[in-house]
Amino acid sequence: MSTLEATFNQLPQPILDKLQSMIKRVRRLLFIRGFFATLAVGLVCLLVIMGIDAMFTIFSTGVRWLLTLGGIAITGLAAWWFLVRPLSKKITLTHIARILEIRHPELQERISTAVELMSSDDPESIKGSEELIDAVVNSAVDDVETFDPKTEFKPARANKFMLVSAICAGLLALLLLIWPSQAWTLLTRAIAPFMNIGNAWAETLVIDPGDVRMAQGDALTITMTVKNDRLRRADLRTTLPDGTESIERMTLIGQTEEGHQRFSMTVPKVDEDFTYRVRAGSAVSEFFNVEAIPPPVVENLKIRYDYPEYTQIAPSEGDSETGEIRALAHTQVTVTASVNKPVWTSKMLFNEVEEIGEPTVEGNDISWTFKLRPKMTGTWQIDLADSDGFENAKTSYPIQSLPDKAPTVKIESPVAKELRLKPTELLPIRYASTEDFGFSQMDLLVTASGEATPREIVQPTPETDGNPGTWRGTAQLNIGALDLDRNQNRLTVQVRARDNRPVDYDGPGEGFSEKIHIILDRNAESLAKQAIKEQKKELEQAIREAKQDLERAKAEITNTERQMQREEEFSEKALDDLEDFNEQAESAEETLKEIAEKLDESVFDEQAEALEEIAEEEVAEAQESADLIPVTDEKEERLAEAKEAKEQIEQALEEIKKVEESIRETEDERNMIAELNDLANEQRELANQAQENAEKAQEMAQKEQIPRAEQKMDQQQQRQMQEFQNKQEQVQQELGQM
Repeated sequence: MSTLEATFNQLPQPILDKLQSMIKRVRRLLFIRGFFATLAVGLVCLLVIMGIDAMFTIFSTGVRWLLTLGGIAITGLAAWWFLVRPLSKKITLTHIARILEIRHPELQERISTAVELMSSDDPESIKGSEELIDAVVNSAVDDVETFDPKTEFKPARANKFMLVSAICAGLLALLLLIWPSQAWTLLTRAIAPFMNIGNAWAETLVIDPGDVRMAQGDALTITMTVKNDRLRRADLRTTLPDGTESIERMTLIGQTEEGHQRFSMTVPKVDEDFTYRVRAGSAVSEFFNVEAIPPPVVENLKIRYDYPEYTQIAPSEGDSETGEIRALAHTQVTVTASVNKPVWTSKMLFNEVEEIGEPTVEGNDISWTFKLRPKMTGTWQIDLADSDGFENAKTSYPIQSLPDKAPTVKIESPVAKELRLKPTELLPIRYASTEDFGFSQMDLLVTASGEATPREIVQPTPETDGNPGTWRGTAQLNIGALDLDRNQNRLTVQVRARDNRPVDYDGPGEGFSEKIHIILDRNAESLAKQAIKEQKKELEQAIREAKQDLERAKAEITNTERQMQREEEFSEKALDDLEDFNEQAESAEETLKEIAEKLDESVFDEQAEALEEIAEEEVAEAQESADLIPVTDEKEERLAEAKEAKEQIEQALEEIKKVEESIRETEDERNMIAELNDLANEQRELANQAQENAEKAQEMAQKEQIPRAEQKMDQQQQRQMQEFQNKQEQVQQELGQM
């Protein structure tokens, strides 16, 4: 502290109070002037920014920030210059005293004199008496009391800034009064550039849907209505998460009833989040957010089948790309869907209506278990919804409940469906049956004339022939064992197959063969002879056709050979003859193979095998030689191949003659066996008659009470008769198989 300042502090209190009040007055005026100066600059900057925003269409948020920050910087500079800087300077009593001495020179002497007298260390003889000093100080106090701080320091300069501030504030208020919406929007955009609002003209736009949360992959249609009937263009400006912006022109789709223009644009597929805004003329809307939420998606389907127990099929499970459910009725099906996200609700629907199965959720895996009902055919689908309500894309998959079809039975032998047989015949019936899961019973249903209900004769279960679902077997009909009356001379025979489907599943399924009608005639030719005759007739017919084809083939290859001998080059005529040869040879080969396959297990099986060898060797080799003729360059080689083909055909004809001879020999042998079979049948019939007589005799003995010894002997004879009959039936069966 300076000496002068220390001296001021020693002044009387009234002088100090007056000086300090003036300091306060000065600082108050400095603050008022600085505040209003800063306010005026800030309002001017604000109005300038609002004006720029109103005159120019600003798309960039960065430009808005630049304007706002520029206004803030200028306002801050004004605040520093007019407010901070003046107020930061210290105003002391010395400064105020100097100001007063400058403004009022007359006071300087009194204040100075008072200071000198009060600070002087001189003796009273020099500085004067105490009374004199007090008088001087009191006089100074009286003079200071006459000063008023408000008069000494007036707010003239502050009033200028206050006026400017008032004008700017009035202008802003006027704008808010005249154009409240636009002015308020401009003011907000100027003050808060970070806020997402449209420009001053955005209120003329009505945009739908605005902010939206939607399922990823769906289409989005944005419509905009503008209150301007002359506007012809509007742009959609989208911004992706990486900051890239694209501009696309919207389509004018018409006018509303109020005459407003209506624009639209569709985003075909929304795969990611983005923001968008619309520009129509001078109007620019705020940014709207489009949030693409991944909807529930079935990423994988796994289907498990637990088949009915009676099928004896092991469960199967695996991923399904098609989603098809196709299994036997009553199969338990488990569908497991792996989804991309947790879901809120999950349903499995049959034909879009019926809910099937209860969902079991484990993480992102959802399972449904249900049984395939009979005739359950249509489509199924999975309906999922997440916590936002977004649903999965509906996909329909086929579902089919397969019935367990009843067995089918087809008689393969005998071929004729009406037979004339002796009452003692043993008729073997070969049949083929189709069944998926096995049999519970095979029967012969035999209905004699005059009977309403067929007799059921249980037969052995057939065996599979190696092809899935195909079975073959032989049923034996022992006509002599049917115990028919003499007037029952007609039989109707069917083979019945029953599968192993349980009763609970509407089982068992039954299949019936075609019917065989049998006329019983004691004078009829034996079954064996009938079969031999039929098979021989069929075989001879096939051989005749094959021989005719081979003879024609021989003639054609002969013509080809002659044609080639006359010409050096292979001519078109020779080629035509050769094609005719191949056609006849192929026909003969097919005929021989067909009859060989048909009679493979017949009495003429050896001849059938020989015919197949002829087709595969001689006839096939003849065709191979003929095929080499057109591709052979040398004439001699072509003739050699033609000769070889001809010789093979001749060899085939020779082999067929041998087969014809063996057919007659085989016929004689089989007829002899058939006669033996007839003899066995007659013996069996005699045995049956003997048994009947023995039974009648026993009945008579019981009635007449013959001694027990004789009765015992009759019983022994009866057992012997039964054994004899069994042996005869065994012989008959063996002969029948022969």
